[in-house]
Amino acid sequence: CDFISSGHTVIEGEILQWYKDSMVREPIEKRYSGDMWVWEYPNYTKDYIVVGDVARGDGEDYSAFHIFEVESMEQVAEYKARIGTREFGHMLVNVGLEWNSALLVIDNKNMGWDVVQVALDRNYPNLYYSYKNDPFFDENIHLRKNYDLKNKKE
Repeated sequence: CDFISSGHTVIEGEILQWYKDSMVREPIEKRYSGDMWVWEYPNYTKDYIVVGDVARGDGEDYSAFHIFEVESMEQVAEYKARIGTREFGHMLVNVGLEWNSALLVIDNKNMGWDVVQVALDRNYPNLYYSYKNDPFFDENIHLRKNYDLKNKKE
């Protein structure tokens, strides 16, 4: 779908076109058969966040992640491909470690739990996720419940 020409956008087409014309640039590196684009390499004085969206890996949907530098919120890399959940989990851990042990946020709906489990099994040091038995996230509730990442039943 070409959102710029469809006319059915939340953001006006002229604004989208401006971003396309002035902000889009070629990556400095492509990895994983061209599925990961890198615009900036990790700067070891900065903090990053990696946000992963999980697909099953055997269907028509894609798994993807985006890496942002926290202070500027500039996107520095992205990935999109069909990949198995376990492989995607290992990739996210490796990429997170490369980008200064970035805060790793993984979609935990359905298949996402398999990816989260890889990060837990590998003791990823900076993982954020909500617990499957809680219908909403409230950090005070989680602190009061004294959850432990090692308790896989939670």
